[in-house]
Amino acid sequence: MMIVSVSGTSGSGKTTLIEKIIRELIKRGVSVASVKHVHGNDILVPEGKDTSRHLRSGSSSVIGLSSNEMVLYLPGERDLDFAIGLLNRLTSPEVIIVEGFKHSMLPKIVVGDAVVEGQVILRCRRRSDCSQRAANLIEHEVKVERALRSLPGLDCQKCERSSCRHLAEAVADGVAKESECVNMSDGRTSIIVDGEHVPLGIFVSDLVASTVTGLVRSLKEVGEPNDIEIRVHSKPPPGGEDR
Repeated sequence: MMIVSVSGTSGSGKTTLIEKIIRELIKRGVSVASVKHVHGNDILVPEGKDTSRHLRSGSSSVIGLSSNEMVLYLPGERDLDFAIGLLNRLTSPEVIIVEGFKHSMLPKIVVGDAVVEGQVILRCRRRSDCSQRAANLIEHEVKVERALRSLPGLDCQKCERSSCRHLAEAVADGVAKESECVNMSDGRTSIIVDGEHVPLGIFVSDLVASTVTGLVRSLKEVGEPNDIEIRVHSKPPPGGEDR
């Protein structure tokens, strides 16, 4: 997941720029979430509404639920890391765009001459020059991360590149293919952890396949298996505990 901050002085047009970047990325098939820094003591919960009455009464959290959207209110002080982590768990976006937080160490897209901390990956003197350039830069990083997820992460250099990331960058640039990785699994074995596929090299794929197949063959009344599926839960499923 890529996290990037859009920073600039007040009135520089950060929100308008972010709107354009999000629309462009969505059009290109990139999933996006965002965080907005609210300054000072601005109240986020509308006063006088039933939702705020729930919160003011001491509820630890409140969800406002309608037929077409849901809003989660969490009272108390929260930091940027918490907000990013919550967004990631809830929606698993490919990109999170943060407005503001110029003193964070997040990579920055900066509008104008604002002084910021962290790496500046793009600085735009004028907002009108920025949206397409920013979308191109973000989309390229998303393509790199997509390619990386399918590579084994061994950094073996057998593809004649210094790391899996360098191969992924070449794939994103359209000058290489993931199949150039000599350790890519042949699809014989797949491991899924919490819904995510774990990349396997050929050696690991063969080792897991031969080990599991050998164990299953030793079981009575199994015969010669063509397809084997094993699920392991870190905790007993509901109702499966010893009583």
